Amino acid sequence: MANQEKNFRVELLNSFLKTPHRRKEAFKEIHRDFLAKDPSCYAHLAAWYFDNQDIRDHKELFIAHLVTNTFDLEYRDVGLALLRDLPPYQVARVVQYIKEELRTVPTALKTEVTRYLRERESNPSWFDSSILHGRKHMKYLYATLRIKPGGQEVEIDYRGQRIKTSYADAILFKKVYPKESILPILREITQAEKEKDIAKLLVKNNIPFRVAVGLIKEVTPMIMVAMLNNMSPQDVINHLGMLKRYGCMNNEDVKTLIMEKLEAAKDNKRVHTMKTKVAAQQAGVDKDIEKALTDVADTKIQQKGKITRPTAILVDKSGSMENAVEVGKNLAAIVSAIIDADFYVYAFDEMAKSIISKDKELSAWEKAFKPIIANGGTSIGCGIKALTKKQQYVESIIIITDEQENRAPIFIDAYKEYAEIMGVSPTITILRVQPRSRQIIEACERNGVEYSVFEFNGDYYSLQEIVPLLIKPSTVDLLEEIMEYPLPQRKGELNCG
Repeated sequence: MANQEKNFRVELLNSFLKTPHRRKEAFKEIHRDFLAKDPSCYAHLAAWYFDNQDIRDHKELFIAHLVTNTFDLEYRDVGLALLRDLPPYQVARVVQYIKEELRTVPTALKTEVTRYLRERESNPSWFDSSILHGRKHMKYLYATLRIKPGGQEVEIDYRGQRIKTSYADAILFKKVYPKESILPILREITQAEKEKDIAKLLVKNNIPFRVAVGLIKEVTPMIMVAMLNNMSPQDVINHLGMLKRYGCMNNEDVKTLIMEKLEAAKDNKRVHTMKTKVAAQQAGVDKDIEKALTDVADTKIQQKGKITRPTAILVDKSGSMENAVEVGKNLAAIVSAIIDADFYVYAFDEMAKSIISKDKELSAWEKAFKPIIANGGTSIGCGIKALTKKQQYVESIIIITDEQENRAPIFIDAYKEYAEIMGVSPTITILRVQPRSRQIIEACERNGVEYSVFEFNGDYYSLQEIVPLLIKPSTVDLLEEIMEYPLPQRKGELNCG
């Protein structure tokens, strides 16, 4: 693959590592340019990303730009097919972005959203569930796209009259619950005075945690247990502190339920890997829960594949590079969980120090990195020198740095020496943190060294996005896999009347 062709494709892959949540506008131009330069690759990348990566903002951007593309109607259909798998709140965000940022509403988008809503209207319990999870988002979709509410015909009392209307119209716009709806139970919950009655209503009616926590004025331990019963695995992970505060960890039966939820998280597509790792570190839970969280995170990462090449991570700990040290410990925890080969970690300033963790958990890597303090000059080459001195064979080197080196041995000299002595030319992955120069990139280009470069300016939740890029021998191999990824198909026609 020619360098010019590869570079603009790598640019979008690079953006995965610097996606701040809910900052889609910062990446609108990258998506727009990528689609304009190579619509086919963009469509295949979207399909691949939905099945292999986790950042919601990118998923929404892919759909929005595919749906509004003017290059190929087939790729518009890819975006519409992907849209149908989103929950209502994300569909609403996609529509809002298309209207406000891209300033267009294709007829096909209205048709697909109408089908999306009609499917839910045809099943009252599904529709009620959608309302419970996102009333304002559902209402927004009907209103902003001027879609007439549908569903079965019902009779309701409205403003002193008995009228017939659709199920969706009664609930969303007339704010009257038909007798077929379970939604009136919410009023019962808010009016109930005894915690025992509230708990029973929550469990019996399977009220989602996010809805329940907004209804109840005072959460007691009994009510907390009832809400736990209806929590999703991600809810449990996100609210471990709350569960601990209400004593849920002190009761063995309740703790067993928490452990069951965490076990279910391993196969739940909505569970975010890095959120789980951060929860394991910050929740202050006991060893059993911490281990369960670590197992979830490791399982989620392993589902992305295995790193089979011997790998080294070199972490810049020179002056003002505290962020690089933080990124280094997090990336080391991720890589150690999925590597089936030799793995080495060094922190460097003017000298290199080997970092060894007794376990693969993030807490263990935190402990291993604890003595590392960012100060001193910078010799990126000294990390590679350490590999050479210890005869440590690697085929992939990840360097977390700002690329500015001012001490010998310099990177390219140490790299050439390593390649000659060890008989291997490792690929270089540059993870740029607080970038100040392009010294390493330019050295690689001048000397024909295969490299990939990614800028990390986002939050740590996006760090796992680099994993697929480490599993493949090179970025080009990953791009070839993406180009062969099958495109999703829109579902058959649905009556949208």
